[in-house]
Amino acid sequence: MNAVPKILIIDAEPRIPDNCKQMLTDHGFTVQVGLAGSEALEYLAQDNFDLVLLDVSASQPDGFRIIEQIHRLRPETPVIMMSADASVESAVAALII
Repeated sequence: MNAVPKILIIDAEPRIPDNCKQMLTDHGFTVQVGLAGSEALEYLAQDNFDLVLLDVSASQPDGFRIIEQIHRLRPETPVIMMSADASVESAVAALII
């Protein structure tokens, strides 16, 4: 039997990850939410996740520092960066990290 995929959502705005968590758990995923970057990095240090959904504007540290840490801690973990107000510059910056 396959293990249930685990997803980590990192977003400073609680409403957004709560909605995502509900939708994903309804579809059989295990979801952990980190409202601050430091909290999410602790989760990553303790456990493996199949996917990370990361808000570019996450805080403490910011989304770009968080993705650098994810690549260092768990380089095999795919990351999808999200933002409601991202610019072309931030999208390019995320791609080159």
